Amino acid sequence: MTDTLIIGYGGFGCACALDFAESRGAPVLLIDTHPPAGDKGNVYADFIEIGEDEGLDSGRIYNAMDGYRCILFVSSLGGESFGKAYRVIADCAGEVGALMVTLCTVPYVFESERREKALSNLDSLCSGVNNMFVIDSQSTIDGNLGPMECLERTRGSVVDSLSVLSYILESKPFRSLCPDSVYTLGFGQSVVPSNAVSDALAHLFYKQKRTSGKMIVCSKGLPDQMEWERICSLLSGYSGVLPEHTVYPGCGENGCVLLSPISCRRHE
Repeated sequence: MTDTLIIGYGGFGCACALDFAESRGAPVLLIDTHPPAGDKGNVYADFIEIGEDEGLDSGRIYNAMDGYRCILFVSSLGGESFGKAYRVIADCAGEVGALMVTLCTVPYVFESERREKALSNLDSLCSGVNNMFVIDSQSTIDGNLGPMECLERTRGSVVDSLSVLSYILESKPFRSLCPDSVYTLGFGQSVVPSNAVSDALAHLFYKQKRTSGKMIVCSKGLPDQMEWERICSLLSGYSGVLPEHTVYPGCGENGCVLLSPISCRRHE
């Protein structure tokens, strides 16, 4: 039995959590204004409805979390009720003594008002959890795509990220591996490992160079010595520190996931 509970919040967060649950058979808690369509009773652990006053039943949330060592919360940022609900969920995780890790998406550039709100809220949100991972929805798409195609691409990236984080939570000493409070994730693909890392760098949120903090490269296996030296040279030039490698089998033969610490402070 897993000791990590996935919580999906809002329509997009719930959809990602359900996709993950259906592929992994993992327990999930869905929190939204309406239950998902169709008979999903055998997939998720519980559904909690957001009240008309945007209130949440903290007792039900506490009970759903009880017994889990880790809480992995997934949601898009920028929604009207997000901040209020986020604090309730984080408080409940603290009360049950669970490690709370958050995976949030920043809205697309064409959602200018929601994107601005999400970016302005990031700094205050990260203080209520152990770790926050941020994905810029804009970095998950390319080309001239319609809104539904954009959502589908981003949803796939989020589900992949849930897989990476849940795997690390279940199999690694998470806080020692990810000591910084906020990270961005980038996915890369190439038959050459150093090129895969370069590809992942191009998809990170906040493109500014880092001067400190631990960068983690996840791949199916450790590249050979020559390739790892190239990766170390590439990432130490970017962040000022040598990267750390951790095995994640779900990357496939030619893929990698890069975790890079970021600052939530806005660009000047």
